This record gives sequence, C-alpha cells and structure tokens, in this order.
Amino acid sequence: MVELVLEDIHIMYDDFHAIKGFNLTVKDSEIATLLGPSGCGKTSLLRAVAGFNIPSSGRIFLDDEDITELPPQKRGMGMIFQNYALWPHMSVEANIGYGLKVRKVGREERKKIVMDLVKQVQLEGHDQKFPTQLSGGQQQRVALARALAISPKILLCDEPLSNLDFKLRVELRTEIRDIAKQHGVTVVYVTHDQTEALAISDKVAIIDEGTLIQEGSPLSIFSNPETLFVANFVGENNTLDATVSDTSGKLKVKLKSGEELITNVTNSDLAPGIDVTLVTRFNELNFAPAEAGNQLKGKLRHLAFMGDFVQAEITLHDDKLFTVNIKENLEKYSNLEMGSEVSIQIPADAMFVFKDGKRVV
Repeated sequence: MVELVLEDIHIMYDDFHAIKGFNLTVKDSEIATLLGPSGCGKTSLLRAVAGFNIPSSGRIFLDDEDITELPPQKRGMGMIFQNYALWPHMSVEANIGYGLKVRKVGREERKKIVMDLVKQVQLEGHDQKFPTQLSGGQQQRVALARALAISPKILLCDEPLSNLDFKLRVELRTEIRDIAKQHGVTVVYVTHDQTEALAISDKVAIIDEGTLIQEGSPLSIFSNPETLFVANFVGENNTLDATVSDTSGKLKVKLKSGEELITNVTNSDLAPGIDVTLVTRFNELNFAPAEAGNQLKGKLRHLAFMGDFVQAEITLHDDKLFTVNIKENLEKYSNLEMGSEVSIQIPADAMFVFKDGKRVV
C-alpha cells in the first residue's frame, strides 16, 4: 500500500504565500491531478512532494512515514518533467537504466528491466539511439520508462505533455494512464489543461492562488462545481448575470435584456432582487423553435464547423456574446445567414446558479 498525505501545507517565498493550508490524500494506485491556472502553486506543491523544497509549515506523509524533510533521493519517487531532462550523451537504453545503475543493479537484470520497459513504451528498435535522434513524443516515452525503471512508490508528473502537439498529447496521456495502472504506481500529475486532467485522473484537485478549491472524481468536478471559479475553469461555458425574480417555486431569474429563465433550483435563502450568476455549458444547449420555453433570443454572429458539431456564436439582445455547440441538424443550421434571429433553449437542469461565487442548490 502506498498512500500520500499532505497535511496543512504552507509554502512561502519571502513575502509571497504560494500554498495556503493545503490538505490532500492520494490513495494507493490512484492518479491524482493538481489542476489550476498558471501560477496557482501546482508545481510548488509537486516540488515539495518530491523533496526539492521544504514546506514552510505542514507535514507530508508517505505510508505513515513523515517525509517532509527527507532528501529527494531517499523518497523512492520517480519524476517526469516538461522538458524531458534526458542525458543527451546517453542512449535510450542508458537513460532508462541510469537509476538502476546508480542503485548498483547487475548488468543482466538491468538490461532485462530496461528492455521490458522499452517494449511497454513502444520504443523497440530505438534503444541505441540518442535523445537528439528522437521526436518529442519518443523522448517523453524514454522519460516515462526511466521514471518507472526504479519501481517508484510515487510517480510525479510536471506538465509532461505541454511541449507536444494535440494528437501526441491525447495518445501519450492514455499511455501514461495505462502503464501507470499496469505497474500499480501511485501518480501525482500536474497540468493546467482541464481536458487532460479529466481524461487521465481518478481524482482531481483544483487549485487557485495556492488554495484547494475543490477535489473529487472528474465526473463530480465537471457535473457538480461548488464555486463559480470551478464552473468556469472546467468545461466550455457561458456566464450570464441575472437577478432573482421569483422564488415561489423553481427559482426564476431575469436577465439584463428583460428575458426570464426558470432554473432547476429551489432555495428559500434567496429573495427577489438578489443578484446571481448563471453558467451554462456550450454542449448542453440547442437552437429552439420560437414557441419553446426557457429561451434566449439573439442574432447569429458566426458559425464554425468543428467536425462532429457546429459552434455558433450569438449576440444576445443585451449585446453579450453567447456560444452554443449544435450537434443535431448540422446541415440545416450550417446554412443560416449571419445576422439571422435565432432562439436558444436552455433546459432548467443545464444551468448552474451562483451567488457570491458559491453554488446555489
């Protein structure tokens, strides 16, 4: 069993408070992703886990052992960096086997471990090449194999795919997840890419300005954002400013344009006149006939063909830009003229309602 526990971690750089009271438990064989915008403290936290910096306060436990001040080389962790960090003068085989050689693993055993990993990361036939002879994706595969060669207790990944093109990122995130699960290794993964985080993780911890905002499974984070920050950061969304107009049944709100929408919220704490924010996801909306209920009207500003859907940008009557991903009747809607009047239906259960940045349920 390998369990990592971060307990009330604070990290200070002079007067800058990078991490503020961070608590997180990563269970055995779990892939946990630290997700947040650039500069939120993700890498500072990962470096503290690795032992490259010591928290200003708080403790880090690995299998109930306090490793807060343990040197990096004694933590039994492997790490994959954004820039690969391969030895340029060493072959693929030598790079992967470097940690084993340092640990004085015999040549024959080292060779077997390395070649098994070469096969797992799909680098057969490349074992005698040097890093400069490899593509970016191949170099990151070498880095993954090198990190796994020492059978780490924890695999740490710091934005490992950010230097790769989209197709390679999709391919490699799947490979990293599959190989990590195959090895049964516990993973702490850092990224600012929400799609990557949702695809690879068992658990997602969303960070903003050094603070843990929400943690949970990818599905729970996406489906039940607790704050406006999480709702806007995860998924493609529209936001609308509104005022509560009726609380006698389902919460009804009025937009600046004067249009009213009925939400799926019943909450007696809100009263008419209170300002709220609505969030709707692009792909949960559709164009609607004029007589449909719960709709907004606007003028078509732009249509973009995105493969299996058409993305429509609409200027609402209060001049706010609104986006809808149309997945049905693509041929019909792709022929609409720019400036056409359109109606967008917003299902009541497709709206999140927030007051002062916190979810209203």
